[in-house]
Amino acid sequence: MKTMPSERCSHSNPHGQQICPQPIWEGSSKALCLFHDPQSEKPEAEFQRLLKKKLAEKDFNFEGYIFNAPVLFRDFVFSEFANFENCLFLGKETNFYKTVFQKGVLFNQTLFKGNRVNFSRAQFLGDFNLFNGSSFEAFETIFQDTHFSGKHIGFASARFSGHRLDFKEARFQGSVFFTQCQFSSSSSSFEKIRSTGEFFSFGESRFEGKELRFNEAEFSGEKIDFSQTHFKSDEISFNGTRMRAKSILFTGGSFQSRKVSFQNVIFETKNLSFVQSYFNAHEIDFSELTLQGGLTDFTGSYFQAKSLKFYPITLNNQTTNFSRTEFSGDEKMLFILNPQKNDLSFQGVFFHGGRTKLKGDLHAASFIDTSLDNVDLNEASWEIVAGRLTCRDEIDANRVNTVAHYRKAIDVCRSIKQCYENFGSYETAGNFYYGEMECKRKVSSRRNWGGLQFMRFTSGYGESPIRVIFTSLFVIVGCAFLYLFGGVNTPNGVMKIDTMVELSNFSTLLHNFLNCIYFSVVSFTTLGYGDYHPYGWSRVVGASEGFIGAFFMAMFVLTVGRKMNR
Repeated sequence: MKTMPSERCSHSNPHGQQICPQPIWEGSSKALCLFHDPQSEKPEAEFQRLLKKKLAEKDFNFEGYIFNAPVLFRDFVFSEFANFENCLFLGKETNFYKTVFQKGVLFNQTLFKGNRVNFSRAQFLGDFNLFNGSSFEAFETIFQDTHFSGKHIGFASARFSGHRLDFKEARFQGSVFFTQCQFSSSSSSFEKIRSTGEFFSFGESRFEGKELRFNEAEFSGEKIDFSQTHFKSDEISFNGTRMRAKSILFTGGSFQSRKVSFQNVIFETKNLSFVQSYFNAHEIDFSELTLQGGLTDFTGSYFQAKSLKFYPITLNNQTTNFSRTEFSGDEKMLFILNPQKNDLSFQGVFFHGGRTKLKGDLHAASFIDTSLDNVDLNEASWEIVAGRLTCRDEIDANRVNTVAHYRKAIDVCRSIKQCYENFGSYETAGNFYYGEMECKRKVSSRRNWGGLQFMRFTSGYGESPIRVIFTSLFVIVGCAFLYLFGGVNTPNGVMKIDTMVELSNFSTLLHNFLNCIYFSVVSFTTLGYGDYHPYGWSRVVGASEGFIGAFFMAMFVLTVGRKMNR
């Protein structure tokens, strides 16, 4: 029967437009059709008959429809654009298994309830496939092995609750937007998803529940955005994930969980940002993490955990920045693998709580303004310059050659020295004490510079007994030459070389020089046997050598004692 305009359904879209051509259902008290009437008791057989008729006519406009009973679109092909905006799916099951949307679909502001919502192995082929603002409140919501190949996939502001949310092995070929979503399902899985579009965003979303898994997911494109996202679940896992994009952002994100795991993750990007991120968990695990590409930035981040592991973290990128990051917890382990000696900054970092074990390649690590209290560096590797271990900050100070850089390097060397002393590695601590004194010498006044330079050459700032020995030998031999020409009283008369004839007589010269060596040793050690005496101006040399010898013997005892006490 032909429907008169006055008999049309009075349903209007959110813009106030009356859009439904269906006749008014006789059982409706609101002048609505069978599809739009909110009554829970509706003739199911008639509803299904009218629905099949629409599908046969390729009328895929279902805007605002209320599905009270189970909905089965399994294996159906929507050959034209489909509109399910503002729909209510209230039946026990909503089944779009292996459904194909060839030209796109709208599910904006749609509510899904019941026991199960199933989009498994569905194909979204159109340019626009949108679920913006939708609510998934079913016990299970399944998008497993679903294929999104459109240009734009939108779940912005969607809400996912219930027991289980599953996007496992879903594939996304266009730009994907999960921005400002709320995920509160007990278990949420994005395991093994594949995203190859230009943009993938979870920005400003919230994840809550017991489990959240992104294990073995693969992302590639221009930008991957998790900025301002809040993760609050018992277990958060990104294990085995691969992210390849020009920009990967976790900026301002927060992770609160019993366990946060990024094991065996590879980030390949020009810019990876965890700036001002917050991690609070019983266990935080970044084991086998690999960074590739350009900048990785953890500036201003905070890690609070009973157990924290970056073990190991492989730096194949250009720059890794932990500046002003705080590490707090009972047990913290950071193992740095940096084979290319790329830039690594721990400037302004604070290590709180229990012991922090920092090991691996620290050749290019900067520690300016860093608190290294209770940090174990015993298994760290440093740059070797002039035969001793040297930190990057001292090398940079020598390169830039400014007072400000030297003063900062002094503080760094002192902190590293103290770390090694605290954990009993006194030999290694001596290397950084030497570096500290070298930097002090280079910024000292002329008056102090001479004394530090003397200590450097003669004893390695008190760290090298060998230098004291060689300096002493130099003094003994030098004074022996002076005695040779100044004269020494011997039991056989004055021994002195003052003619060219005596200088040309090698045997006499050697004999006298050896005697002078003997006398120089006696004078240096202040033994004073009395058989030899200085003669003439050699007396000044003898007195000076006795004083110098006493000084160097005391210095030798001090340096050896310093080593032995350590």
